[in-house]
Amino acid sequence: MSNQEQQFLNQYVGNDPLEQQQQMMYGEPEYYARPGEKLQPQRPRRKRGGPLFLVIVPLVVIVLLVACLAFAAGVLGSIPSFSHRMHDKGIRDWSSRNELQQTFLVTSISKLVIKGDFGAVNIRADENDTNKVAVNADQENIVANYNPETNIITIDANGLEGVNLNIETPKTTDIQVNEISGGVNIEGVTGQMDIEDNSGSIDVVLPETASFHLDASTKKGRFNNDFGNDDVGSSPHPTLKLRSGSGSIEVHKG
Repeated sequence: MSNQEQQFLNQYVGNDPLEQQQQMMYGEPEYYARPGEKLQPQRPRRKRGGPLFLVIVPLVVIVLLVACLAFAAGVLGSIPSFSHRMHDKGIRDWSSRNELQQTFLVTSISKLVIKGDFGAVNIRADENDTNKVAVNADQENIVANYNPETNIITIDANGLEGVNLNIETPKTTDIQVNEISGGVNIEGVTGQMDIEDNSGSIDVVLPETASFHLDASTKKGRFNNDFGNDDVGSSPHPTLKLRSGSGSIEVHKG
């Protein structure tokens, strides 16, 4: 018997060897009392976690932390950028097969004129900033002509309805779109714009350093301008005239 156990027996049980032997055989009593005190319930001993407990708890914490990080990454990864939203609205894979593919070589600042009952019209600046204008359509019977004297490319639906267009053009190209019914998405082009859309939405993405004067109105749709002002940047200010009947108008910083 250790000195500590002997001291305990002497203090709470007494010096009687018989009582000490019973204590050792049957364990601590449910009640105890010091000499001259009333019986009191025996205080339960605290159980301490063993080595296995010290291993399991950190593992559970690590697993929960990893799960939370994975969930957060999945949520953030599922939030699309505006460029992805534009793809959802009509700008598909530019390398995919199209029924009509035409490429025009232009000089200086060119102009695109698009007229007819088109579906989605998607125009973006050529990343290589060449002097090429590439026209892709999902139907082949539309008309696309280039007048080198005026440097104007005219694209006509030719009586067809719902034809979707994908166009790559130099970033300084001027754009005119007349009375279509589908959405118009323009990305990275900094020329003048005159766009009239009967029922579709108009989305324009401009570089943060762009200069322009904005003249936009919609009868029933929502309007948003990330730049905050109608006159942005230094002169000269190309005019962006945007009109929509029932669709929204969005001007974003790219």
